[in-house]
Amino acid sequence: MHLQVMSSISYSMSKANESEWILNSGAIEHVISNSHLYSSCRQTSHIIVKLPTGHIVTTTYACTVRFSHSLYLEDVLYIPSFQFNVISISKFIVFLAM
Repeated sequence: MHLQVMSSISYSMSKANESEWILNSGAIEHVISNSHLYSSCRQTSHIIVKLPTGHIVTTTYACTVRFSHSLYLEDVLYIPSFQFNVISISKFIVFLAM
């Protein structure tokens, strides 16, 4: 797992490596773009997401991503058209506090 720390992904970048993760303090949700990263996925109602580019996309999948037995992310939005895998720092901190 590769982690890249940044405060915002609103600037233009080429598509990240499929296994790289960006830690984003401004993101509200965790997001994956690579279907090989999740261990399970469930269909949800339509969730509308505004991307840093300003584009609006809809996703219907919330996934679990496992890094190890004890470290995982739940309710990760699967958006194949997105260019990055993002960990929301605020959402991750709430998870760790539980």
